[in-house]
Amino acid sequence: MPGDRIHLRGGVVYLNGDAQNEPEAAKPSFAEYNPYRDDFPSIPPSEDSEVTAEWSVDLPNHIQGEDLVVPTGSYFVMGDNRANSHDGRYWGFVPRRNIVGRPLFVYWSIAMPESGI
Repeated sequence: MPGDRIHLRGGVVYLNGDAQNEPEAAKPSFAEYNPYRDDFPSIPPSEDSEVTAEWSVDLPNHIQGEDLVVPTGSYFVMGDNRANSHDGRYWGFVPRRNIVGRPLFVYWSIAMPESGI
């Protein structure tokens, strides 16, 4: 939301200083750790080739301390598959004018048995 302060450490989202309890969100394993993605925004975007050029230039303008601060009229978005997703960390904010409607239901998050089948 506009005004929120966000950062990730080890894939855990901190919103306005509080670690978020998100059991449904994918967490990175040690083997797939990506410093830009999992410790966002502590690593400059120039070190990750998947980041858009425009966001690489704009991102530093929105960092205060260790947090990304969401500007007025914009939103920052990440999904629950964030360990394998090119979301707002890679292309930036979503302008309010681009958000239409409200979520109706969760489409694909399902409980999987331990066997993965």
